[in-house]
Amino acid sequence: MRTVLITNGNLLSLLALGEFLCRYHSEIAAVFVTTRLPSQKSNLRGVASMWRRSGYRYTHFKLLTNVLLPRRLRRRGAIPTVVEFLKHLNSQAEFFETADINDCTAIDRVRRFRPEILLSFSATSRFCGELVETPSRVAINVHYALLPNYAGLSPYFWYLRNRESECGVTLHQIISRLDAGPIIEQQRFSMEGLRTVFALVLRQVACVSPLLNRFYSGETSEQNARPQDPAQRTYFKHPTRQDVAELKRRGFGFYDRGDLVNVACRLDELARLGSSVRSPGAQSAE
Repeated sequence: MRTVLITNGNLLSLLALGEFLCRYHSEIAAVFVTTRLPSQKSNLRGVASMWRRSGYRYTHFKLLTNVLLPRRLRRRGAIPTVVEFLKHLNSQAEFFETADINDCTAIDRVRRFRPEILLSFSATSRFCGELVETPSRVAINVHYALLPNYAGLSPYFWYLRNRESECGVTLHQIISRLDAGPIIEQQRFSMEGLRTVFALVLRQVACVSPLLNRFYSGETSEQNARPQDPAQRTYFKHPTRQDVAELKRRGFGFYDRGDLVNVACRLDELARLGSSVRSPGAQSAE
């Protein structure tokens, strides 16, 4: 299924998509990496706004996963982004960066690839109707929550802050309303024993590739998707400083050393898996 992937392409996206890319990288015709933070004119302004609303701990966690940790991992020889990993796989996809995926130039470029599937994962902006209509078959997204609950931003934070007993991820069709399209498949797990936001994220990213693999193999399909119940929908934005303080008061944190070790181990596993599936004679991007 000829696919255009739209993603922020960061470390967490690679951890989530890595196994899927190993299996289906030949289906990816193009990757568009969205570079601007949601609803912001500049990333610097976005970080400042996040710090004012959410405080140091939350902002540091975002910077850690998006900037600081990938830099540290790259220095030790790891491959920390989606684009670098696809190059490691000797992918024939074309790569683009865009501050606004809804810009008419970006949409025209997507359209030129004639995608059957438009696959969104952690893209940093809501898709306009014209973009959603570019694939000949369907536009799909994977969201870090059990929709219709916890639509919106950073659901992994809110699951811990609200002491939920169960979490998961949702593969759904994209429609004009954010995170509201028909549900293709969900994967659930217990939150027992999870004490950090990063640990929860790592459990979620482990669910993503299996969902996509089942969809691309034909085990699941948008034809059997079920509509979401809008009466059950909850929507969250970035937390306030008071929410972050409440998370700490309830005994939870953002990350610990064990989480960082787990990330490094998972990247090493992906690199080995990627090396095993590369075309003969392919050159590593490391």
